[in-house]
Amino acid sequence: MKLLITFNYFEGEFLLKKAKIIKEKIIFKDKKQSSKLYLLELFDKNFYFAFLGMTQIIAMPSLQKILDENPEINECLIFGSAGSYDYNVGKLVVLNGFSYKHDILNKYFKMNIKLPKWIKKTASLPEIEIFNSVGVNDIEKPDNKDNNLKICYDMESPEIAYLLKINKKNSVFFRIITDFGEIDFEKIKKVYASKTENLLIFINTFLKN
Repeated sequence: MKLLITFNYFEGEFLLKKAKIIKEKIIFKDKKQSSKLYLLELFDKNFYFAFLGMTQIIAMPSLQKILDENPEINECLIFGSAGSYDYNVGKLVVLNGFSYKHDILNKYFKMNIKLPKWIKKTASLPEIEIFNSVGVNDIEKPDNKDNNLKICYDMESPEIAYLLKINKKNSVFFRIITDFGEIDFEKIKKVYASKTENLLIFINTFLKN
């Protein structure tokens, strides 16, 4: 069984509107946010879909509980929004490297994952660039002005990549670059929505491979 993962509700709302909801279950809930697992049907396929919640503090234990309770999950596709430099805003990217902004942390954690073959071999897929993900603890403005850096910043990807690796689950990560560190939620949602149709094409291909 395959699992799709995102973190903030607006990042996965488009998928829930397209899919048939078969089951839903709350994984974790507190006063500020919750994580939830769905069983969905879309493109003639049944699959799990999880909102893990924002930040690694809720996302990691929520994902581990899902994997523990559903050992049939063998592949995961993770998607969501991310920050980057202004020249990258509006891009849909796939991630193959994960690290932290803090140099000391990078001495202890830095990893790469192999991209699945279907991303490279399926000619009908939209164009996509390969980026590295850098973990941050909060929304922040990138401080490097060099052009053509293929880097994005988010609060969950490195930790989730590591958790999936130690659980021996194959994974592929997509991010839509929505901002340059601004906290303009309406603008972020508008940029994100402009790429969800392309993201759906990748989701469809993932479910069929």
